Amino acid sequence: MGLLLGVLSRLDETTATAVPLSDNATWVGAAVLAGLLLPAAGARAGVLVLTAANGAYYAWIAATEPGTPLGAPLHWLLLGVLTGAVFGSAGAVARRAAPPARALALAAPLLAVALDRAGLLAALLP
Repeated sequence: MGLLLGVLSRLDETTATAVPLSDNATWVGAAVLAGLLLPAAGARAGVLVLTAANGAYYAWIAATEPGTPLGAPLHWLLLGVLTGAVFGSAGAVARRAAPPARALALAAPLLAVALDRAGLLAALLP
């Protein structure tokens, strides 16, 4: 899932697509989904998905766009590890917990997406 997300995100940025796969919300959703699907792994699943996505994203650029500056891969890798753990855990909690805790677990990724949409996370993103 992560490898596909990384490649499709780059294709989304370089071609005209109708689905915003490169959007931060899509990446948050992928980490949550990983935690939902693999609740025993939770944080690790989220980290794995986002780390694989970041690797595939930059590998795709290196392989298909010679001379294109890579930007900030280390920054995105670190952010992917941190947010992958948080949002993967949120997905795992949402899968296993009772309804009140489930709602709280899903509030974190929804809040992150809302803050991103409002432009309040721009300082963290290169």
